[in-house]
Amino acid sequence: MIFVLICIIPVMILGFISYKKAYNILSDKLKVTAKQNLLLVNKSINNYFKGMEATIQMLSTNGDFQQLEVHPEFEQFALGILRDVKNSNSDLLAVYFGQRTKKMVLYPEQKLPDDFDPTSRSWYQKAVQNPDKVVFSDPYKDTATGDYVISISKVVKYDGQVTGVIAMDVSLASLTKQLSDIKIGQNGYAYITAANGMMIAHPDKSIIGTDIATKQTFWGDIKTNQNGFTRYIYNGQNKFASYDTNILTGWKLMSSLDEKELLYDTDVIRNLTVIVILIIGD
Repeated sequence: MIFVLICIIPVMILGFISYKKAYNILSDKLKVTAKQNLLLVNKSINNYFKGMEATIQMLSTNGDFQQLEVHPEFEQFALGILRDVKNSNSDLLAVYFGQRTKKMVLYPEQKLPDDFDPTSRSWYQKAVQNPDKVVFSDPYKDTATGDYVISISKVVKYDGQVTGVIAMDVSLASLTKQLSDIKIGQNGYAYITAANGMMIAHPDKSIIGTDIATKQTFWGDIKTNQNGFTRYIYNGQNKFASYDTNILTGWKLMSSLDEKELLYDTDVIRNLTVIVILIIGD
């Protein structure tokens, strides 16, 4: 009996040490892989929006918009520019210029209510509050298409005074589909929320538009930190999550993986240790 114990105990210790070491190695590998995937997601979002940001920046310095208030005859030229920008990208739903005089130049053209006031809109006010920046709105649902949309806007100045705000509405349909298809490991996935926690992209389409992320135990960390790695429980499953923040939009990017996927390889060591112990015990 003593001889058996002398044989079994070292095997148990070695098996435990090997199990923990393998677990830690695989956990570190997971963190690196998840981080690399999120870097690619972050880059994709930046690449997608950088061109639109540059276009808004360019329009905000165009003389036809800057001087439209004092030269109303420039409206036909301004409308032509908006048309060309809209037709250059199928993800653009509308491009428009709201003036401080409450007039609107909009493409595609449409009849607006007589009391429509662009200066009361969030896209206008947020741009005025951040006059030196191109501003991204939180995503919202477009009533016409059912797709989620964001507005990108920038103030237009003339002689140092804000004369209006140039903006565009961008459908997120193609971007969110592309991002929802990303795989992490065997069964893991990436998902994205707005800064306020609203789900923008997720393989489970039924939770897009909800605030389910804010109800998870990890949301406090993700909301306050730029990036990191955490563990949480979702639908009774232990999960790992790596997260990052897109600086341009403020979106939170996350990758999720079941702990059991990490345990597939480490369980082999544990099971082998048990088998060896049983053989020695016999």
